[in-house]
Amino acid sequence: MFEVTKKEAPSKRKPFNRPVEANWWTRKKFYTLYMLRESSVLFAMLFALELLAGMICAATGNDKSCLVSWINFMAAWPVKIVNVVGLFAVLYHTYTWFNLMPKAQRLMVKGEPLPGSFVKISLYGALLITSLVVVAVASLGLLTI
Repeated sequence: MFEVTKKEAPSKRKPFNRPVEANWWTRKKFYTLYMLRESSVLFAMLFALELLAGMICAATGNDKSCLVSWINFMAAWPVKIVNVVGLFAVLYHTYTWFNLMPKAQRLMVKGEPLPGSFVKISLYGALLITSLVVVAVASLGLLTI
């Protein structure tokens, strides 16, 4: 029957919008290191795309010209430099992520939290074992194209 509408009075105040400069992250070391860690994903993405191109070339079957051209591309100096920089970027990302992990997710065993050092050592151990398996498979030639 009766419709009640709430009509707000127009405000004469302007909303406060704090200005943000483009270099806000250079003011504190913590923010700078954070931005470096987050930008390391660009190098990881480039490397993943390189590997994807290699897998596509390897999957073409009998035509080895694609694979040969991919190997020649990977042997170029600019690609090697980008891959080495990418390796250090991903290692830095891994280091910071492993140090962050005990703070981001608390693991409980029998109602007690696991010490952060145990979580970090477990992560580094898993990384070492995985890396050794990959190196062993690659050096023994267990996977062939």
